[in-house]
Amino acid sequence: MQVDGKRGETSAIICPTWHPFACPSGECLPIKYLCDGSADCSDSYDENHRMCTAFTRPPVEETAAFLQALLQAHGKDFLVKVFGNKAANNLEGMGGIDKAAVALSQSKTADQFANDIGLKAEVRNNFLCKQSVQ
Repeated sequence: MQVDGKRGETSAIICPTWHPFACPSGECLPIKYLCDGSADCSDSYDENHRMCTAFTRPPVEETAAFLQALLQAHGKDFLVKVFGNKAANNLEGMGGIDKAAVALSQSKTADQFANDIGLKAEVRNNFLCKQSVQ
């Protein structure tokens, strides 16, 4: 794992196999200590809500590979049907495949994902299957 240091420097934290999770603050934890309701990293990152949501989801790399496979099989604008025009050209308006995969992994709810990725209200309502009240 790379951890940002001062002035943009990065250094690797090498954790032993029995404590493989590297906290951004430098500690190494066993996996069983992640998202257990007790902060073990000095910066509490092991209880961060986005990290804990991602911890229960498929790895970001798998989600990105899935999105890439969908777009390769069905065309670069295939996900416009779900996410609106921001998804055109391989999810370019959503920051690209990797950013969309991270948002899918870290967002606790579909509404939070829509907000994080910046979907417009009408697209968000379609995505979330909400009906507008007149």
